[in-house]
Amino acid sequence: MVENGGQTPISAFIRAGAGGSSGTVTEPYAVQAKFPTPFIHLYYAQGATLAEAFYQSVAGPYQLLIIGDPVCRPWARIPTVSVSGIAPEEVVKGVVSLRPAVKPDDPPAARFELFVDGRRQAACPRGGELKLDTAKLSLGYHELRVIAVCADSLETQGQRVLPVYCNEVPRFSVALPQGSKAQWGQRCEISAEMAGVDRIELRCGGELVGTVAGSKGSAALDTQRLGMGMVLIHPVGFRSTGNIGVSVVSAKPFELTIEPPDVLKGKAVEAKTLAKGLLFRAADRTLTLDAGALPQALAKAAPKPNQPFTLEGYFDAPTQDLYQFQLRFSGKASFEVDSVALHRPATQGWSFIPVHLARGSHHLKAAFEPVGNTADLDLRFGNQGAQTVKAEQFKCPPR
Repeated sequence: MVENGGQTPISAFIRAGAGGSSGTVTEPYAVQAKFPTPFIHLYYAQGATLAEAFYQSVAGPYQLLIIGDPVCRPWARIPTVSVSGIAPEEVVKGVVSLRPAVKPDDPPAARFELFVDGRRQAACPRGGELKLDTAKLSLGYHELRVIAVCADSLETQGQRVLPVYCNEVPRFSVALPQGSKAQWGQRCEISAEMAGVDRIELRCGGELVGTVAGSKGSAALDTQRLGMGMVLIHPVGFRSTGNIGVSVVSAKPFELTIEPPDVLKGKAVEAKTLAKGLLFRAADRTLTLDAGALPQALAKAAPKPNQPFTLEGYFDAPTQDLYQFQLRFSGKASFEVDSVALHRPATQGWSFIPVHLARGSHHLKAAFEPVGNTADLDLRFGNQGAQTVKAEQFKCPPR
């Protein structure tokens, strides 16, 4: 995975559609123990997951980097699980008995396990019952997951997911943007209502992403925190119950799709009017950085400690795609591409800044306010893998 390492990176196989790939993180020499033996195919064909097949066939995996889908198992005989005693979307009360089973022609199950909202709650042997005590659960929506663990050497698992309501169905409604879609980098305003609660929390992956004060109102979701693609938002209501305290009631999650930013069409420029390099501007001078990776090029410019500066230039996007700047920097930084401000998440360490570019030339302007010197500045860019920004990738107006 070393930049410009001279060999095909393992990520190339994933991009081409492979379920998994591996490679050594440093020169392995002719030490066979660092590589999978052909038995990897045997274990995979027996039904092992990709991760299980890899690690059973490698004696010395200490320099091996494995990427892909670790639980991919195309040859596993996965049992089909059925559950009687409960139905999807049912309102359950008291102690409920669940009777799990697998199809007669499927691999037999050694045991069954019950998970509620991702947490293991109960287990029983084949032919037994799983007990669900609703008194131990909060009101409203819950996801039950019944797992069948097969009686084979791999303990292959199958599952059945059952959404249910504990004691009551919350009266919840939500108004989403058109098409349940929002754009990354923009705040997404939604309206929610849950009868009888004092506030509504909106959670994604267990994290709080928005709050509605009272039983009805609106919340602005930060799409940068949610990421791109389909996300699941879980509404949770809180209501006072007198001397007892606060009760929690959960509503059924809803989906929201976060789409990429608008495509930037770029700018037409006459190449003959431009010089090779990146334009550096500070309060005391202007110069062209014409060669070298950005940290080395900046070292030649030698900006003073704590001195703000800008970098400006034109660069080419070889194809229309979603690109990304990756920045590590101690201080404030802002980016503009084609005069459009990019959204930099307020994070420590690395920041990942997407930008949707059309094929052609684009103009970059980046402003930095360092804390101390610029020795820790690391800027990368790309679409099929980001690489260190180099001054010779740019063109700029002559000084």
